[in-house]
Amino acid sequence: MGERDKNPIKSWLNPEIKRRTFLQVSSTLALASAGVVGSFIKPGKAQAQPYGENPPDTTDGLCVLRSACQMCHSRCGIQATLKDGVLIKIDGNPYHPNNMSPDERLNYGTDTTTADTTRGRLCLKGQSGIQTVYDPYRIKQPLKRVGSRGSGQWEAISWPQAFSEIATQINTLIPQGTRYSDMDPLNTKKGKNTNLLGFSPGRTVEAEMSERIWKYGWGTANYALGHTSICESSRHVANELITWEYKTSGGKNSMGAGRSSGWQPDILGAEYIIYFGSNPLEAGFPMLGMARNLMEFKKNGKYVVVDPRFSNSAAQAHQWVPIKPGGDSAMAMGMARWIIENNRYDKIYLENTNPTSAGLDNETTYTDSTYLVRLDNKPYAYLKASDIGIGGNENVVWSGGEAKKYDAVPHGELDVEVTVKGIKCKTGFRLFKEEALTRSISQYAAIAGVDTTLITGLANELTNHGKKAVVGHYRGPCKHTNGLYAVLAIQHLNTLIGNYDWKGGCTPGAGGWGHTSGVVTLSSVSGAPGYGGVGIARCKKFYDPSEIGDLFKGYPAPRQWFPFGTHGNYQEVIPSIVQGYPYDMKVMITYWNAWPYATPALRKVFKDALVNNKIELFVAITPVYGEVAEFADYILPDTTYLEKFGVPGIPWRVEKGTSFQRPVVGKFDGREIGDHNNCSAIEIGQPNNYTPVLPDTKAVLDIHIGLAKALGYDGTVVFPVIEKSIKAVGADALGAGENLYNSWDWAYAILRNIQFSSGFTVDTILQKGGVFRDPGDEYTGDKL
Repeated sequence: MGERDKNPIKSWLNPEIKRRTFLQVSSTLALASAGVVGSFIKPGKAQAQPYGENPPDTTDGLCVLRSACQMCHSRCGIQATLKDGVLIKIDGNPYHPNNMSPDERLNYGTDTTTADTTRGRLCLKGQSGIQTVYDPYRIKQPLKRVGSRGSGQWEAISWPQAFSEIATQINTLIPQGTRYSDMDPLNTKKGKNTNLLGFSPGRTVEAEMSERIWKYGWGTANYALGHTSICESSRHVANELITWEYKTSGGKNSMGAGRSSGWQPDILGAEYIIYFGSNPLEAGFPMLGMARNLMEFKKNGKYVVVDPRFSNSAAQAHQWVPIKPGGDSAMAMGMARWIIENNRYDKIYLENTNPTSAGLDNETTYTDSTYLVRLDNKPYAYLKASDIGIGGNENVVWSGGEAKKYDAVPHGELDVEVTVKGIKCKTGFRLFKEEALTRSISQYAAIAGVDTTLITGLANELTNHGKKAVVGHYRGPCKHTNGLYAVLAIQHLNTLIGNYDWKGGCTPGAGGWGHTSGVVTLSSVSGAPGYGGVGIARCKKFYDPSEIGDLFKGYPAPRQWFPFGTHGNYQEVIPSIVQGYPYDMKVMITYWNAWPYATPALRKVFKDALVNNKIELFVAITPVYGEVAEFADYILPDTTYLEKFGVPGIPWRVEKGTSFQRPVVGKFDGREIGDHNNCSAIEIGQPNNYTPVLPDTKAVLDIHIGLAKALGYDGTVVFPVIEKSIKAVGADALGAGENLYNSWDWAYAILRNIQFSSGFTVDTILQKGGVFRDPGDEYTGDKL
């Protein structure tokens, strides 16, 4: 055995690392050259606890706390084990539906002493989250740039200095006296000068706080320049278009449901599943629960994977279809054609004209399949009752040989082409059918690169299981330039068989208990100035040259507009700032953001924008030094997810639940979390000022509060123009007697809102890591 083999690596917390010393040295040298090494964490007492130990559950002095994971978007529940204030193990929360199957998960009423000795499942990435807290290269205190942008020259400063200097520079760049005046008096559509500040979170579970400060408090249309457009925006937009009920009220349709940005198969209730471009065994989320469900499903059901790549999911599937990349739409339309031509669609479901008729047919949803669409104008529009003199703005269906209002008859005719009062019309179903018939199945097969019999065979099998068959498309097909249309085509296979909300069909997820209102309305800001105008990325706005003309630099527009960009346009922000279109940005604050690394071809554009001062003040909120922080003027050191409060959500589970994320390390009012004499350290009724593991870092909630206070949004400033004191933080900010001084004030408001909506106490929610419906309650009869 060689000398180096006598000194194996014990762990990253063990200082006696031999074989990879060069990695540590090279990293240190790199940071030293940037002048920041003195501002990073040392492992400290964490070295005393070798990572990877799994202490017996009966060990004295152990503390167990439940929270939520943020190591990926699955956001599973976690159960953190501490010893003398040091985090030594992370397992899965046995109450949480992501971490255990229904037959083994603990009922919510089970005492926490049982949960403390029950380990829920958690993937290796989740277990490795311990590394984020004790990462030796975390930034330890606020940093101020002292060299040129990108030079890596910094000085460590205090939080009061950081907040004060940032606020002073913002007030200089966007003065209080002009802040709420029109940016351009000749073009009020640009909005107020408040739009010259932007906040860009790559991903966040603290959205309600950032919106409170920047959307409602400050008042900028650029309050959430998020990353979704480089992730899955085409899926969101397609599914929202499908559920974009014309008769909206408060964002809800006439059946009381909001627009849905996506669905997943109800795996355990299904008999047959087709996955287009999905890899639930390796890249779906929540991965842990979904993968286990799918393997359980295989005992009695069959699933198919349509994917150019032979993935792990395909390897376990009953059938793999190696489609041509981008051929998903063609294959889906070929299947739709076969289903329509062979009358294998759910005719009764599609004929329902309104919620009442749907309910009478034991359905929870209905479609516009029978609605008449005018053909005399493009884009096409529904025929309205007022168009033919039989009413107002109601949609019209064809029934019994005449046109009638959609809510006057329970069923309409599907396959209709008719002229009503001189207006040529076709039903929605007829338009879809004609589109499917534009190509033969063999032509669709050729485009998709598959055999004709494969398309017909899949369509036949899909329609052989009633409502217990389902097609999933998350998220491969949406990753193409034709992604929106691919999702529309694929998702309407589910529409044709009418499986929405049925056991074994399509589900948007069971959701959870509300946390934004009930006791405290999180978005309510006294004196809020309002926000509006065009955002820097020009999303959700139509470009109308006849209306705005040269004020937006004429026609054609210098850069594209995105009226259906309902989830932002992350990749468009920096190029728009560089071009100064539709205006020049002055201040940008980022959080959890990796623009130049995550966005194709953006690194040089991003670097040039910052080096050339296209943004005059650039602030990065981040726990570590990276590609964005490199060019910042100030770095505000955030904490890790294990040191934060939040409500991460449970994506697409059929089990209803609301996770609650809380700090599992650090101190409250000087009381150390993990002290077995006072495990949680949170005492209801106390101030609960939180101190992270690194005492000069702050959770992002507290950073927002600090910035808002420094800017005068604690009611201490009367802003000219609007002549208001805006109270986003501080005394009574959340209502009479409801202060917002720190992240605990915010968390306590959320906890009481969850208590209000769920009926469980704040203590119970804290102790169990949220509220979760008991296993076995996923269905009511044959419905989700």
